[in-house]
Amino acid sequence: MARFRSFFLELTPAQIESLIDDAQKGRNVNNVAHDVNNMLGAIMAYAELIRMDSTDPEVNRMIDEILGAVEKGADILSALTAISRRTVRSSSEVCEIATVMESLNLLFVYEFKLGLIQVQFVSDEGVDSAGIHEQVLQRVLMHVLANALEVMADQEKKDLTIRASLEGDNVLIAVKDSGDPIDHDVLERMFEPGFSTKDESHVGMGLSVARQLMTRGKGSIEYDPQAGFRILVPRAGWST
Repeated sequence: MARFRSFFLELTPAQIESLIDDAQKGRNVNNVAHDVNNMLGAIMAYAELIRMDSTDPEVNRMIDEILGAVEKGADILSALTAISRRTVRSSSEVCEIATVMESLNLLFVYEFKLGLIQVQFVSDEGVDSAGIHEQVLQRVLMHVLANALEVMADQEKKDLTIRASLEGDNVLIAVKDSGDPIDHDVLERMFEPGFSTKDESHVGMGLSVARQLMTRGKGSIEYDPQAGFRILVPRAGWST
């Protein structure tokens, strides 16, 4: 705790502003999602009305495209609001690995497309659930994926693989990107609160928060230069 107090006392004005901005965005997510959902509902309703009166195959095809886009937008909003809610730890929480993977793909789909990133989500046979709150695992992986996108930003070839497998009594989620190897001095400090290789406006809390979340969940997160990020999650419920 003293370490975190020291970190906050050393924040620059730009970093404090960034933290406040991020917090405000989180509080506003649910309000914005509610309004956007209402608009998506109106679009869907009018599209359905048009299709009821249409006999033109091309018009119906375009309406199907509209409805598909609306449904995808609703799924993205659902994933965003789920992550923005306050997480409640529970000894009985079990999350579905496939559900977490799908939500991450929805949340990062535009970054993947714009960055021309080849992404693979892979779950080995027998890997279906893990004993961790779904929102916690989503948040941890969001921090890791955000880091991977930054590392690959200047790469010509961008490959990203997220694989879930079994390792003893745990589920191992490995995240491997095609970015340049991380320098040794960065490896030693990458999970420290406040450490960042970017400009001073970056708070450098992403990977530190990810480790804190995993520690509370009786799991772990490490980085291996060869294998990438290794996230170990209990297969059973939260340990007490």
